[in-house]
Amino acid sequence: MIGALAVLLLLSTSPVRTIFFGPHLEGFEHGSPWTSTTSWKAYGGAWELAHGVMRDNSYERGAKLITGSSWAGDYKIEADLAMIGNYGGAGLIFRVQDPDEGVDSYSGFSVGIRTLDNAMTVGRADYGWDEYQRVAIPGGAELNHFYHLTAIAVGCDIAARLDLPDGPPLRVGVSLQSCNRRGQYGLKSYQTPAAWRNLRVTPASMSDLRQLMSGKPLASAAAGNLHYYDPQVDERTPIEREAMSREVDVRTTPIAQLQLSSSPTSLQHAAVHGVVRLIKPLTYVEDPTGSIVVASHDQPALAIGDEVVIAGEVGREDDELQIRNGTVQILWSQEPASPQLVSPDQIATGSWNGRLVQVNGELLGEDKGPGGSKLLELTGGGETFRAIASPSPFGQPISLRPGSELQLTGVVRSDRTYAGNRAFAILLSPMQGALQVSREAPWWTLSRIAAAVFILLTLITMMAFLYHRFRQQYLIRLMAERELLAHDLHDTVSQSLAGIGFQLDSAASIMHEAPARVKVERARVMVRQSHEELRRSVTTLRNQIAAVTDLACALNKTAHKLTAGSSISVECNVNGVSRHLPVSVADCFFRIGQEALTNAVHHAKASRVEIVLQHEGKMLSLHIKDNGNGFTPSEHESGHGLFGMKKRAEMIGADFAILRNEPGITIVLEKQISYSFQFFDSVRDLFGSQL
Repeated sequence: MIGALAVLLLLSTSPVRTIFFGPHLEGFEHGSPWTSTTSWKAYGGAWELAHGVMRDNSYERGAKLITGSSWAGDYKIEADLAMIGNYGGAGLIFRVQDPDEGVDSYSGFSVGIRTLDNAMTVGRADYGWDEYQRVAIPGGAELNHFYHLTAIAVGCDIAARLDLPDGPPLRVGVSLQSCNRRGQYGLKSYQTPAAWRNLRVTPASMSDLRQLMSGKPLASAAAGNLHYYDPQVDERTPIEREAMSREVDVRTTPIAQLQLSSSPTSLQHAAVHGVVRLIKPLTYVEDPTGSIVVASHDQPALAIGDEVVIAGEVGREDDELQIRNGTVQILWSQEPASPQLVSPDQIATGSWNGRLVQVNGELLGEDKGPGGSKLLELTGGGETFRAIASPSPFGQPISLRPGSELQLTGVVRSDRTYAGNRAFAILLSPMQGALQVSREAPWWTLSRIAAAVFILLTLITMMAFLYHRFRQQYLIRLMAERELLAHDLHDTVSQSLAGIGFQLDSAASIMHEAPARVKVERARVMVRQSHEELRRSVTTLRNQIAAVTDLACALNKTAHKLTAGSSISVECNVNGVSRHLPVSVADCFFRIGQEALTNAVHHAKASRVEIVLQHEGKMLSLHIKDNGNGFTPSEHESGHGLFGMKKRAEMIGADFAILRNEPGITIVLEKQISYSFQFFDSVRDLFGSQL
């Protein structure tokens, strides 16, 4: 606790020093911490890790890939960075807080390279962009060439260095009055594909920052040079540079013409001019007349949206037009235009094979495909088709439910290699947004509702059963305690009263004075009455286990015990099917029956007692009839335990009544037993006494 308070105090009071959490992380190579894709989170983009190189293949504005601890404070981040497309930027971001998808949708710092004006930039994003420094790169930023970029943040001092292949490195730095002092780190691209390798993050100090700057002062608001723009940046307009890059010195052939002239047995040399539509699992180039598969080429950094001229050997394989050993000239790079929305029945005609399209369909199910890909089975427009998504470890998982309406963006394939026995297949583009959920299927399908209801009923039944079992066990243990108390009273108080009575009998036999003898006789009567009441209380407290298992048998035994040695006849009858009763019900019926039998034998002077226990449906009834001398109304209210019998019946919700006979009376007790207990009884019978 003291250590935690010390850390919080340090974080809140130190103006420069902050704490760096985590190990020294470096590299995208196999076996390094960076190869664990679960530690990265993508915010837009189409990220791919291969052979130690992290790459964003999209032209998305503001794509980010972030990792690290949000408590990381003073550290150095460095990596090799290659720009793949024109008119965009890419770099490193650090001290990142509250990231989200979108342009500059985070709070933190950024250093990078921008090909739009061939400059190195340092700035801050806070859901908006504030550029601090912009320095021209001599000779311009060369595409597909790796530059080593380093940034250090210590307190509110930020420094960056860009190592050039020829000439001294570029250095920029700023000193701010306020800033984010800790946060995550990662990669960022803006409207261009880019690649990173040899990423390294280590703790840093002020001496590391000074060494990076090599004596160059930090810009600041106080010095008036916080926002500095190098006048030597490339002043050519994007239109001028685009015109220069679009010069084509070869004759190109429309793809549709190649479709007509090519054959599976012969190759022809040709050049095509088009836009890259897909790069994985196959590379597709499309022009206004058709599309072609680029089987092999000499350009390792193609990106979706690149306008290219490819010259090579054109032929057919598996009825697919292909170009092999292609020599690629990238004319310019741009964000690809939105493809045409086509219905599944139109695609099934075959006229869209190899073209980039958008199509809607209802998801039937999904499965795993070769190489970690995902296969989606869909239907729409009366056609069943398939979508194939290449694995993207940094894309955010989408929860897909069968029945959801999906919008897919990809290239059409009609051959059985991809489509199988379906009408066609869509090779999804790795771009973010290639798979969109237009309408999510509701959770409450009929089968799921039925399953939920079944689970709910099962849980309720289990809870009710457990409650019933716990309550039964509680009552059994309670009666065991009462049994123990009865034994204690019998062994102590009852024996003491018996001893006192014996001593009084002895005293009365030797006492001759009338007044004293009267008092002794009175004491003997009181002791005898007390002993009798105690015996009745002990009998009431004692647990009759038979009452739980066989109520009629227990009442019959009690009646015969009470009438033992007398001429009173006892008749016990059971009507209906006997079954297990709840402990509370059985105990109450037994106690009331016991009291009624005691009254009939000892007070009513009956010569015949009849016991009738009847099970009829859900109704349980007990009738105890005698031919004694009955009782008076006052006795009905207070004498012979009748008041106690009524109270016991009220406690379990039973109906209690006393009917006058000629001669004698009938005690009637009725209770409606719930069907839930019958269910529990059947469960008990099914599983045995273990329950």
